[in-house]
Amino acid sequence: IAYLVADNKNHRVQRCTPAEGGACTTVAGVHGLGSAANQLRCPDGVALEQAADGSVIAYLVVDNQNYRVQRCTPAEGGACTTVAGGHGYGSAANQFSSPDAIALEQVTSTTSITTTMVHDDIKTTSTITATSSTIT
Repeated sequence: IAYLVADNKNHRVQRCTPAEGGACTTVAGVHGLGSAANQLRCPDGVALEQAADGSVIAYLVVDNQNYRVQRCTPAEGGACTTVAGGHGYGSAANQFSSPDAIALEQVTSTTSITTTMVHDDIKTTSTITATSSTIT
């Protein structure tokens, strides 16, 4: 097990493992305070993007004072890209005003079944769609 900590005043996200005596490593904000892609300014929330096998694909970080959400990938040494916000403080559709939490909704599978029946020259078509989703 590991804990993710939005280390707000140190402008980074830490991954801490109790099995290793609480040792922590920086997984986002590896270049400290700032507004560049690999920097954070007062991160507040963290969510995980995971593969089907449970491995971490990316950390989604609420970058509070840069008014954006950053997607940081461990495979690329903490490289981050802006996936929401990033257009300054405000109330427009592409802006945030001090965001502080994040939740990830991930659609895992969608199945559609369509059947067509013809009876006495009347054609009937019906579709059933089932979606499974997980919110973390």
